[in-house]
Parts: sequence; structure tokens; C-alpha cells
Amino acid sequence: TDSSSNMKNVIILALVSFFVVSTKAAALPHSSDAINEANINRGVEQNTQMLLNEAEGKVSIRTSHGKCLRPHDIWTDGVVDKLRNVTEDNWKIEEDDGKVVLKSVHKPVRILRAFPDPTVDIAPYAQQYHKWTPYKNEDDDSWSFQGANGRWLSVDEDGVVRNLRRCGAQERFWIENACEGECEE
Repeated sequence: TDSSSNMKNVIILALVSFFVVSTKAAALPHSSDAINEANINRGVEQNTQMLLNEAEGKVSIRTSHGKCLRPHDIWTDGVVDKLRNVTEDNWKIEEDDGKVVLKSVHKPVRILRAFPDPTVDIAPYAQQYHKWTPYKNEDDDSWSFQGANGRWLSVDEDGVVRNLRRCGAQERFWIENACEGECEE
């Protein structure tokens, strides 16, 4: 009986250890969970207002690779142009029902939208997938944008724009004054 009691104790200890390790591993958030936790106390409306305050007027939206999102008419294959700080980079971020809409400022006005698949494009008018929920990344003052489809705006190192299920380094954007550097009015 002593040996069966010891065996039960060993099994219980092993199960408890496994549970503790599993719980710690499960508690480690992937990026979008961390963003959601960091922003949950503020709420969507407060995050939206923070972004609108930061993005007053014309802005450039800089990717994690140093490129700007450029809303020009010929947005071939959703690729971000490698030009920096030109007037075609300019966006206006506007509130729409507690979320934000990313609009080009040059004519014709175009609106960034994300489809249920990874496709992101620009449209001439607001449609079903044009609203984005902004999340402030406190560690580097960047922003991440979650589309109406639950996916995250993303730009890879080759400049390809998509919306992905997970939020990581390529899903971070910096809002900058549109006319810093080489910008001309």
C-alpha cells in the first residue's frame, strides 16, 4: 500500500506540474491577445479618439519596414509603393461609428478596405469592410488596425499589403505628419 500511495503521489505531482506548465504556456499571449489586453480597459471608442487626436489633418502611415501606405489609383497587387513622404502618401483618418476609416486625401478619394480573405484594396466609396478598429501598441507608440473581418492590416518586407489572422511586428504602423521630410504641398 505504501508503494501504491507513493505512486499516486508521484502521479498527482506530475499532473499538477503539467497543469502549471500548461497554464503558464497558455497564458503567454500571442500579439493580438496582448494588444487586446492592453487596450481592453480603454475600449474601442477611447482608442479611436486617441488615434484621431494623434492623426489630426493629413498623415502618412509608416509601416514597420519604413515604407508608407500609398493610396494611389493603380494599387497593383496590393503593393505598398517604396516612395517616401510624397503627397500621394497622405491619408485622412476619420471616425465612423466608433471605428476609423482610412481615406486618401488626393482626388479621387479612395478608402482602404479589407475583405474576409487576406485581400486589402482601396475603393472609391465606403463599403462593408472599410471600418478599422485601432489599437495602440504602448511599447513603441505604433498602431495596429483590425478590420471588420477580425483580421489585422499587415505589410510584409516586400511591401505586400494583406490582412492576416494574427497580429505581430508586420502589423504595426506609425502615424506621422504628412509633410515631414520631402513632402511638398
